Amino acid sequence: MHYDEVLILSFALRLIAAGWAVRLLLRQGDWRLGFLAGTILLMAARPALTYTLHTHPHTFQIPELFGLAVSVLVFPAVFFVDRMLRRHRDAVAQLGLSQEHYRGLVEDQEELVCQFDPDGTLTFVNRAYAEYFHSNVDDLTGSNFLDLVPESSRSDVVRHLRSFSTEKRMATVVHQVLAPEGQTRWQEWKDHAYFDDEGRIIRYQSIGRDITDRKLAEDLLRQSEELNRRIVEAIPGGIVHVGRDGQILSANTEAQRILGINSDQIARATIMDLEPWTVYENGVTCPREEFPAARCLATAEPQKPVTLGTLRPSGEISWAIFTAVPVLAPETGELDGAILTFLDITGRRLAEDALRNSEANHRAMVRAVPDPMFRVSKDGLFVDFIPADGFELITGPEKFLGRSLEQVLPQHIGERARKTISDALRTNDVRSFEYEAELNGRFR
Repeated sequence: MHYDEVLILSFALRLIAAGWAVRLLLRQGDWRLGFLAGTILLMAARPALTYTLHTHPHTFQIPELFGLAVSVLVFPAVFFVDRMLRRHRDAVAQLGLSQEHYRGLVEDQEELVCQFDPDGTLTFVNRAYAEYFHSNVDDLTGSNFLDLVPESSRSDVVRHLRSFSTEKRMATVVHQVLAPEGQTRWQEWKDHAYFDDEGRIIRYQSIGRDITDRKLAEDLLRQSEELNRRIVEAIPGGIVHVGRDGQILSANTEAQRILGINSDQIARATIMDLEPWTVYENGVTCPREEFPAARCLATAEPQKPVTLGTLRPSGEISWAIFTAVPVLAPETGELDGAILTFLDITGRRLAEDALRNSEANHRAMVRAVPDPMFRVSKDGLFVDFIPADGFELITGPEKFLGRSLEQVLPQHIGERARKTISDALRTNDVRSFEYEAELNGRFR
């Protein structure tokens, strides 16, 4: 190829490439395209200068062939740059759409969303955050969110924010805030810390919500539970909460006293463990399947009261009236456990035993008296009679029990007997009188 032809072809190719680069520069507005266009224009000027300096034709040389090859390779380079810039432009546009979409999602959130610097300065708040504090986004941006936290809670919030590390990037905190109405409300925040390459916190992003109603409900629940606990402790009877598997879940102080075991033993016990300690009134051990709580769990039905004795470690027996009612799960209505209640009647049992023994002793003493005994009411009616050996009555008991003194005895004797009884009741002292009555022709 002739030297002039090489110069002309090289110049044309470089000029076309430079024009393409200038077109891309005007369309893309990128400085890198300007640099590329300038470089190509300089490359295009070289053949012209060479042609001017060498006015006479000469033969083809290797450097000019290399320049022609470079001119040919400029086209793929410009095409490649064009493709890269197109992709970059599309990526920037897509990023803008993503950011706009993300911002739209954040703005539509009902939760409170904010970002703030390590010192607490707000750099972003969504609309819900601004509306919650009756403010606008611009006024809140640049302010310190700690100003919205009561002074009594600020140290806890700061301590929470300082607890983040590269190993602990997310955490939840609950604290109070100052509401615009002057009220103190509760919020729950899920905080996410972001770090730089050196492990320093550069910003926080938080999502929060108002939980005042939940906190109030929890406080009311705690108060209710505390009230119920006090009521259970104040009840003069034992109350035991038994799980579905028979595990004793809780027992009040009276239950522990009656059963003769402490809270540590209760926590590890089941109702089956009570079998060796429980007996019927006749002294026979109550089988575990007949224990009221066990029957309640087996049948899911309330159990009628039954008197049982519990053998204490000291060897004494405490007596109580046991009942049991099922506990149903509120969600499903299925059996979830049982409540065992029992009322201590040990004192009453001891009193009844003492009374029976006293009555037996009294009757034995009365029967040892050689004279008969009559029990008369304050109204003068015969209500009871205890005979004596060898004593013969004027008439049989059926003739005088339930009748008055005057109806049974002669008039003058009945009047004397009534007066003596009245004097004894009035003075609370012993009074006596004697009388004679004819029996079988003889006066006695």
